[in-house]
Amino acid sequence: MDMKKNWICHAGTSGESNLLLQFRREFELPRGGEAVVRIHANQQYKLYLDGVLQGRGIAPSCLAHPYYDEYKLVCPAKFCLAVVVYGMGENIPLVTEQNKGPTCLNAEVCIGGKRYVTDESWRCRPDPAYFRDTMSSLDPMANRISAWGGFKEIYDTCLQDDSWMRAGYDDSLWQSAQPCSGANELYGSPSAAEAPSPVLAETLSPSVIQTDANLGRAQVQGEQVFLYADNPGSFPAAIFDFGREVVGYLTLRVRGERGSSLSLWYGESLDMLRTDTFLLNGEEQVLKPFQRKALRYMKISANGGQAPAVIGGIEFDLVHFPLKEKEKLHFEDTLLQKVYDVSLYTTKLASQYHFEDSVYREQMQWLLDSRIMSLVHYECFGETRLAEKAIRQFCRTQREDGSIRAAGPQECNQLLPDFCLHFVKMIEEFLHYSGKRADEEILQTLQKLFGWLRANENAEGMLDVDGKAGWWCFLDWAPVDKRGCVTALNCLYYGALQSYANILKGEELPFEEWSKKAQGLRGLINARMFDAQKGLYCDCFAEGKRSSSCSQQSNMYALLCDVAEQAEAILDKICAEDFAGVRINGAFLMCLAVDHLLERGRIAQAKQWIDKYWGEMLRRGATSWWETFDMSTPPASVPYAYSKNNATYLHEYIPVSYCHAWGAGIAYSLARAKRAGKL
Repeated sequence: MDMKKNWICHAGTSGESNLLLQFRREFELPRGGEAVVRIHANQQYKLYLDGVLQGRGIAPSCLAHPYYDEYKLVCPAKFCLAVVVYGMGENIPLVTEQNKGPTCLNAEVCIGGKRYVTDESWRCRPDPAYFRDTMSSLDPMANRISAWGGFKEIYDTCLQDDSWMRAGYDDSLWQSAQPCSGANELYGSPSAAEAPSPVLAETLSPSVIQTDANLGRAQVQGEQVFLYADNPGSFPAAIFDFGREVVGYLTLRVRGERGSSLSLWYGESLDMLRTDTFLLNGEEQVLKPFQRKALRYMKISANGGQAPAVIGGIEFDLVHFPLKEKEKLHFEDTLLQKVYDVSLYTTKLASQYHFEDSVYREQMQWLLDSRIMSLVHYECFGETRLAEKAIRQFCRTQREDGSIRAAGPQECNQLLPDFCLHFVKMIEEFLHYSGKRADEEILQTLQKLFGWLRANENAEGMLDVDGKAGWWCFLDWAPVDKRGCVTALNCLYYGALQSYANILKGEELPFEEWSKKAQGLRGLINARMFDAQKGLYCDCFAEGKRSSSCSQQSNMYALLCDVAEQAEAILDKICAEDFAGVRINGAFLMCLAVDHLLERGRIAQAKQWIDKYWGEMLRRGATSWWETFDMSTPPASVPYAYSKNNATYLHEYIPVSYCHAWGAGIAYSLARAKRAGKL
């Protein structure tokens, strides 16, 4: 059922960024009993009942179809509901175009047969302990983690008092909440979430791997770390290692001198960033940053106290979408077993409210990443819910012209034509694994999409990228020639036409037109793009001639999409050690390529590719799969702005991704091959 829509906000913070707001309202329930709370917030919330945390959210979504969370709470006769809401703000520049809009709350409390919807009876204020950088209006990057991420968190815990969360608190100095007209216009009515929220998988504690005196002293005594910053200018520190990439929420138990500070640095590698800072209150206290973290290493540094800062315990709640293997697979080859296990773990980390491409940098639901992760969900976990949610979110954010946005779950302006084509295959795969029918939402989306595709054909019926403003023909992180009629793109178009025909046929709808069109396109590709002298497909056909470049990417797409007429000979050429063309660099295409080798029974060759790519990442210490990996880099090289094992070499401002799930698609291939008796 839809919940009623009435967004509320704090009137004094309209248009501002990096807000942590506190909302409260007291209720009476004769003799106590159950209250049902439905809640949505922009962008994140924590819900408390009389000071006890009940849950957090919210699931990101497209603007017209937001989700609410529902809680059934056993309450005393008089109780307080408290909500802490964090918002990035309306005007903050973000590369991802996600997580924007006013910081506001929409909730309803159902007691008996009566609904209490958020209104002016709720009281609110900015969190007095949370520091907001007032220079952010002059410098949009002030206090920011990156142009992809949010803000650093700074708290003066001397100003913290949680008594406001409980019934009986005097909130007379607080402001009455105000209706948020901007949110009421921007968002549709919230509906129940279409898939479960992330759950606690396990609670972890790290080990100390290094202490640094830094003009002070740092000591480890049993389970405690003592940081002595009594020397002026000292910043003693300890570095902790969780042993692998982790995603979730941190709890830190500390004691330190009032007014002294602790800073928390996080990193997927030892290249860490100071992200959270707490001014201590002089008592034993529990520190909990509000935001979700993705890291392997953490450094804690102390400053400004005559008495030592004592870190008494660190706990990390690992969270992800509820996933359980449908069966344990055991491989005789130890490398394959390790690759499979790390792939499952990477997939778990990147399966949150939606499929996330990189858990640290973006947390966006990129379409191609989603297709690859869906395959792992289907084959390894027997799970279809997050995939269906992703498909419907892409349907609901479809542009007016019919093209599919490259990323979500909220609307974004990225247009990658190859991603639009992968979307059709993703739908076909979902229908196959779920056993569901293509409903009206899916069929209408596909109809509009193919209308857009047809409008972007040349006179012969091939997709032509020249002159298409705003298009980014991705294909792979490699210098493939992408002018005019791109071979790989048109191979994907052929595959999408075949998939569309199969979907329509399964629904007993007319499909012959699309099947015929697909065969015509296949003939054109072979006539225009195949270089008979080289025995390979060129990268593109532009300005009336074939490109001189013949890459692994173009030829592998021809094989994957069943366009190639000389498949075995082409596979021999592009797999040869002395192949001179551009080689596959992207993890997702490496997954699809190895899957093709396994399908064709080239087991030894597939194992060789797995060893060179995923095996080498493991030998370099990977605990989750990297976004990109250049196999030609020196053996000590790992992802870093200056070591080429990232997609944006030398671009220091773009955070490197150590956990990127499109490389985990190899688990899908290994599981299928294992069950087929090939491994």
